[in-house]
Amino acid sequence: MHSELLKYVVIVGSSGVLILALSLYGAFKIREGPGVKHYVILTCMSAVFAFGYMFEMMSTSIEEVKFWLSIEYLPLPFIPAFIVLMCFNYVGKKIYPAFYYLLFTVPIITIFTHNTNEWHHLYYKKVGFRSDTPFPVADLVAGPFHYLHSFYLFVCIMLSVIVLLMELRKSAFQFQMQILLMVFGLLTPVIASYFYLNKLSPYGIDLGPVSIGLTCLFHGVAIFMFRSFNVVPIARDVIFETMKEGVVVLNQKGIVVDFNNAARQVIPMLHHRMVGEHVLSIVKENKALATVIQERKDCDYRHATGVIQHFHVQFSEIYNTSQVYLGQMITFSDVTERVNMQEELRKIASIDGLTGVYNRTFFVRQAEEMLKSLTKRGGLAAVIMFDIDYFKTVNDTYGHEMGDAVLRKISEIVQKNVRSTDIVGRYGGEEFIIYLPATALSEVYSLAEQLREAIQNTVIEANEVKQFVTASFGIAAFDIQPGNTSCTLDEFVRKADQALYTAKRKGRNCVEV
Repeated sequence: MHSELLKYVVIVGSSGVLILALSLYGAFKIREGPGVKHYVILTCMSAVFAFGYMFEMMSTSIEEVKFWLSIEYLPLPFIPAFIVLMCFNYVGKKIYPAFYYLLFTVPIITIFTHNTNEWHHLYYKKVGFRSDTPFPVADLVAGPFHYLHSFYLFVCIMLSVIVLLMELRKSAFQFQMQILLMVFGLLTPVIASYFYLNKLSPYGIDLGPVSIGLTCLFHGVAIFMFRSFNVVPIARDVIFETMKEGVVVLNQKGIVVDFNNAARQVIPMLHHRMVGEHVLSIVKENKALATVIQERKDCDYRHATGVIQHFHVQFSEIYNTSQVYLGQMITFSDVTERVNMQEELRKIASIDGLTGVYNRTFFVRQAEEMLKSLTKRGGLAAVIMFDIDYFKTVNDTYGHEMGDAVLRKISEIVQKNVRSTDIVGRYGGEEFIIYLPATALSEVYSLAEQLREAIQNTVIEANEVKQFVTASFGIAAFDIQPGNTSCTLDEFVRKADQALYTAKRKGRNCVEV
């Protein structure tokens, strides 16, 4: 082999080895980074192209040249496409399906015209050897489709450079260095193509494989020195659209200028056509949300559209670097899980674990609030107190399991018979209390009798033992005049307790007023 040719064969072969090493590094070390998938494919294809060209340079017959050209043109047409995809993915630009069709049309045409060149000679007008070189060098006379491919390569690289440079200004310094390294790398194939197409390269040798090796080397430096694929400048739309929080951006006048998809969970009617409209006109049908936005105070918002969700609404003012007010950002954070957990904890704290009715503390709090509201406007209210007759005997005779079963069954009977507006509590060990708003004495007495009969007629079973129990009831009812604050819950309970004591003294299993 001619010594001069050997030098170029070694250069191209070394370029192929370098590219292959970068491909393997990307595949095994940084494969999860943005742009790496396309980088690995790009370098793998470039390595195949470089090795194919190395063997083409070593060819001594036209048949060998054509064979290695066919190998080179398996990956070569797709390299520009993967350069574009890598750069788009690197900066976080969204790629639409139609763009893929557009991007891969020319490579497919190139492969077809190259492989059928013998029929039409539209890709290469002539394939031969140069006569002015000291060693065999393929002389390829380009046809119109070869120029199409060259133009396509130029367009892809320029598009990639533009996409990268658009991120340059808004990136931090270390990211700017990465971007510049990538840009310099992308420009080397353009320079090499210029020299080759204008027959300025030494001995007419195609410097493309070497230039692609330099491209991958520049990108490799960015990877090794700055880890560009691990710490990549993330574009605004990637952050904005992947946020779990809904965001709506308003200008100084409350006009919607931007929003993300997550915001449509709260404002389903949001659409890109509504950019430019006032936010209150968009949410006017939802009065609760309109009020929240109008007041501009951080708060929790209950959103019900089939499924109930809770959002924490936060308002943030936006200023430029000169502290001039530009507008406002509304953030909707889904706090449904937190609210549901708080509600569950509140429920646990308010409910008696054994019977499922309110515990004494929570019952007193709720009843006092209801009674306080009633004293302002006036009206009827009543309290029923009852306890289980001879409960201690049941416990001592049949055990605590029977006692617990009695308490559970009685609380179940009570909850089935009271109204949704009534509140029931376990006041003591076997003592229960019911607060009944807007209820006359006759209605209260009727309910108490109904409960008494239901209890005495219910069979309670535990540990294969069946048992009947009875209960004694005391009632206190008041007709409260507006503004009369003398009627307190303590007074209700005291009178109902006295009536309960009377019922027990009269023989139990009865109702007393």
